[in-house]
Amino acid sequence: GVMSEILDYINEHDLTSLDDIATVNTFIKSLKSEKNGELTRLSSTLQTLVYYDDVPTDTTVDDIRKQYDKIHEIHKQLLEVEANKETIIRFSRRLNDECAEVIKPNATTYKKQLDNMIDEHNELLNVMRDLERQIGDVEKEIGIQSGILSRLNTLDGMCPITGDFCDKVKSDDGEVQRLKATLEELNDKLNKLRAQFTEFKGDYESTSRIINHKQSKWQSYLDCMAQLEAIDTSKSPANLDTSYDISDCIALENKYIEDIKHITANETYAKMHDNILSEKYAVETSIEILKVYEKLTGPNGLASRMNVSKFADFAGDIGLILYDITGYTHEVVFEISESANSFSFGYNTDSGKYIPYELLSSGEKCIFNIALMISILNRLNTPIKLILADDIFDHLDKENIDKLFCYVYNNNNEVQFIFAGVNEISKSYKESVIRL
Repeated sequence: GVMSEILDYINEHDLTSLDDIATVNTFIKSLKSEKNGELTRLSSTLQTLVYYDDVPTDTTVDDIRKQYDKIHEIHKQLLEVEANKETIIRFSRRLNDECAEVIKPNATTYKKQLDNMIDEHNELLNVMRDLERQIGDVEKEIGIQSGILSRLNTLDGMCPITGDFCDKVKSDDGEVQRLKATLEELNDKLNKLRAQFTEFKGDYESTSRIINHKQSKWQSYLDCMAQLEAIDTSKSPANLDTSYDISDCIALENKYIEDIKHITANETYAKMHDNILSEKYAVETSIEILKVYEKLTGPNGLASRMNVSKFADFAGDIGLILYDITGYTHEVVFEISESANSFSFGYNTDSGKYIPYELLSSGEKCIFNIALMISILNRLNTPIKLILADDIFDHLDKENIDKLFCYVYNNNNEVQFIFAGVNEISKSYKESVIRL
C-alpha cells in the first residue's frame, strides 16, 4: 500500500540532508493529493448510489419483466382493436361519401347497368369500325374512278403509244359524264359515312367517360368492401383480456419500468456500497498515515530535529554552565518554533517537564541569559571576551548572587564581567569584583 510506496521512495534517497527530507516530503504530499482525489471520487460514487425502499425485496427484475411483457401484449392488442375501429369508421365514411347514393343501396342493379353500358359501348365500337371500313372502301373507289376520269381528260384523242391523234382514243363525252356522276355519288356517300362516324364517335367518347366514372366508383366500392371484410375477420383476438383498457396498460407499463430501475439500482447498491465503503476506509487510513509522514518530514518534524541537532553540543555547554552556577541538573533543550524560521529553547525539570524560556521567572531568565552569553563567547574565536550585565541584582536573590559571583571567581579565566547596579545589593558586592 502507501507504506510500501513511501519506503521504496525513501530507500532511493540517503536522507542525509534537509534537501533530501524536503524531496521526500514533496513526494508524500503528492501521494496525499492523489489519495484525496481518490477519496473525493469514492465519496461522489457513494452519493450516486441510491436505495429504494418502495420495492419488494422478494421480487426480481425477471419477474417484473414478465409482468411488463404480459401487460404490453394486452396493450398492443387493444391498440389494434382501436385501429381497426378507426379503419372501419374511415372506410364506412368513404362508402357513404362516395357510393351511398348510387351503389350501396342496390349494388347488383348498379353492376348490371354498368355491364349493359359496357355492352352498348362495345356495340358502338363495332359500328364505328364498320363505318371506318365502309369509308375506306368508298375512298378507294373514288380514287379508282378519279384516275380513269383523269386519264380520259388527259389523252383527248392522242395515242399514248404513237403520240398521234386518233378517233379511236378520242374521249367519249357520254363516258366522261357518267364517270363524273359516279364520282359525285361516291363523294355524297363518303360525306354521309363520315358524318355518321363523327356522330357515333361522339357517343362513344361520351359513353367512355361515363363508364370510366362508374367503373371508378364501382372499384372504390369493391375496395372498401374488401377492406371492411378483411378487418371484420380479424377485429378482436379471441383471448383478449377485456379487464384492462389502454390507460390501465400505460400506467402499469410505467410502473413496471420504474420498478425495474429501482430493483436494478438496489442490486447495484448492494454490490458496490460495502466495497466502496471498505475502499474509502482504506484510502482514509492511507491519508492519515501520509499526514503523519508529512508532518514527520516537514519543517516541524524530522527537518526540525536535524536543525536542532546542530545545537545539541551548544545546549550541553549551557547546561554545564547552569550547573556550575546554580548546581541545577536541568537539561537545556532547543526546539524549532512553529514558523520554522527561528527556534525557541528552555529546559526540562527533574520531573521531566519541559519549561520554555518564555515561562521562566525573571531571575531564572537572568541566570539563563548569562549562561547563554558565556557559551557563545566560549565558542567565539576572538581575543576580547566581555559580558556587561546591567541591573541583574534587581532580579536575583542573595543566594543566586553569591552563586554567580562564585562561578565568576572560580571558573572563568577568559571572560571579563562588568556588573552595573545602584541598589544596596550592588554595593555590598563591590569588593568581590575581581577583574575589571
